[in-house]
Amino acid sequence: MPLSEKLTRGIPGAELVVFQDAGELIEIEQDQRYFEVVSSFIGRHSEGC
Repeated sequence: MPLSEKLTRGIPGAELVVFQDAGELIEIEQDQRYFEVVSSFIGRHSEGC
């Protein structure tokens, strides 16, 4: 996780969300939470577009 945190700090507007007990197919394994996190991020960052 330290590399993920470093990457997040280097990208303006980036947010790091950690899903516990998830693999590479997070959008399938935890689809509801994934959708909520992504939708929330897009909603916060698309205002005024």
